[in-house]
Amino acid sequence: MLSKMKKASIVGLAQNTTKIVESLQDLGVVDIINLNEEFDSSQLDKLQSKKNSIVSALKFLAGRSSEPSTVENSTVADPAEIIQRTSDIRARFDEIQEDRRRKQRLIDTWTAFGDFDPARIKALQGQNVCVQFFKASDQIFPITDDAFAAYDIIEVNRARQKVFFMTVGTTALETTVCEELMLPELGVQDTQKSLAELDVEAAALEAELSQLAQQKTLLENVWKTTVNQHAFHKALSQHVVNGELFYMQGWVPEDKLDSLKGLSDDEGFVLLAEDPTDDENPPTVMKNSAIGEIGESLVDIYDTPSYRDIDPNSTVFIFFALFFGMIIGDAGYGSILLALTLFLAKGPSAKTFRKLGITISCSTILFGILNASYFAINIDAGTSLGKFLYMIAPLYRDTGTKEGLMSSMFISLWVGVFNLGFVNLYKALHDRKLSPVGWVITSVGLIPLFKMLFSVQMSAWEETVGLIPLVGGLLFTATMNAVETKASFGGRASAFAATLQSIVNLFADLLSYLRIFALAMAGAQMARTFNMLFGMIYADGAFLSLIMGIFVLLIGHGLNLILNIMSGTIHGLRLNFIESYHWCFDGGGKKYQPLAKLNVNE
Repeated sequence: MLSKMKKASIVGLAQNTTKIVESLQDLGVVDIINLNEEFDSSQLDKLQSKKNSIVSALKFLAGRSSEPSTVENSTVADPAEIIQRTSDIRARFDEIQEDRRRKQRLIDTWTAFGDFDPARIKALQGQNVCVQFFKASDQIFPITDDAFAAYDIIEVNRARQKVFFMTVGTTALETTVCEELMLPELGVQDTQKSLAELDVEAAALEAELSQLAQQKTLLENVWKTTVNQHAFHKALSQHVVNGELFYMQGWVPEDKLDSLKGLSDDEGFVLLAEDPTDDENPPTVMKNSAIGEIGESLVDIYDTPSYRDIDPNSTVFIFFALFFGMIIGDAGYGSILLALTLFLAKGPSAKTFRKLGITISCSTILFGILNASYFAINIDAGTSLGKFLYMIAPLYRDTGTKEGLMSSMFISLWVGVFNLGFVNLYKALHDRKLSPVGWVITSVGLIPLFKMLFSVQMSAWEETVGLIPLVGGLLFTATMNAVETKASFGGRASAFAATLQSIVNLFADLLSYLRIFALAMAGAQMARTFNMLFGMIYADGAFLSLIMGIFVLLIGHGLNLILNIMSGTIHGLRLNFIESYHWCFDGGGKKYQPLAKLNVNE
């Protein structure tokens, strides 16, 4: 559920401002409202820069193991020096890597010419002897270009369809026929030595980083201290001073207001708490059950609910699990997913992911059973096992027939009706309005319309009611929207007209639920294809064919499972956030971020 918020106004003596803000930070319940748009941000900028540098140093040291060291060799415990030295080493590492790449390219190129002293080649120029080095494709060598006629050409090596050669003459040769290699500063052997020296330096820097990594806890504490200082100075800069008094405001959850009142008695400031006005948008505080906590991790991917929204967390989680299970819809795949979840999601840090994984795995297994789908294996309905499996599979449809295909398709549409109907009823209950109820009736009325459009045989009730629920529900919604709108007659008329136009959105959103049917069909067909390939490979019954067939099954079903998980996740969330979210949620909220203090380890 979303907590109710109070706007707290705090008034105290200006001389006590620092002490009171420190006490508010220790309490950690007030989300400060900025009342001073023109405050000096230079101090905050410095602290932010310091935070960034510490984070950069911690990220660079994160992958290094901290080796124990003696007191004599231990790194200094000065955070500023640690940060600066880490930054210098990082910059030097970048230089070394670039230098290594350059030297390695020189070695790879000039090894073909062997080891020689480039200085001696340059010295020949003083004796009117010009030696140049080239690389050309073996398709154009020997070169017959007239520019080479006055030069001696000496082939040195051939490698990878390239010819490495030298020219000797009295002047420099200019040509576009082949690539000239500019003479390096060092020979191959000296370059290799230089490369080795870089490796030695890099190893020494790595050792120093391991020493610096011992100070990660110190840096983390300095970062927390800096974060606390930044939050304090930011809050301190957002108050207003008028003579001998200071004034500040902030948002406080209603259930934490008593603790703020107690602080006001202790610190001697005046506290006034009031409800937010209609034009104010307080931060959102979500207090969730176990299901809501998992849903919140999904909702955070997309948006933060606004203060006046209904709580979307449990709703999104339940329908995500439903959509995910229907899209994969195979008990075999669900069992593998459950096993992977239990194997991978261990420890307290993976608690939320483990609950989510178990839930969607069980949903997948359930819909697999309801669809009689077990790795898409063809089940013989004539056997005792087959009779039992089909008996407990009320959602099974033979998609090889038009009737079965259309029936499966309309199951997805009914799921859409259920989803949109549920969120609209939730909205009606939360806002205490009747207009969302009309959308429930309208969405049910779209089913007969879709059957008419797809030329599908309607049931008795659908033939009886026809388009009455569609037209009646739409008119009811439009009328109630006009009545519930606080506006003039023109505004109410506009609300009525806008509601009639919204039937297009409902029509499109409901059709989007066909993606459940389409993705489920695609996944099942791929699984059947790999099963068929196994049967074709193992048709001769040979042991080698069995091994190859199993390999095809593992690779094929593994790839299909990955694609199904991606589809279930992406489209399961999409149907929540794109198709149903806008019918009941405003979104665009901001998270509750109270002025608080991080605990610094001693």
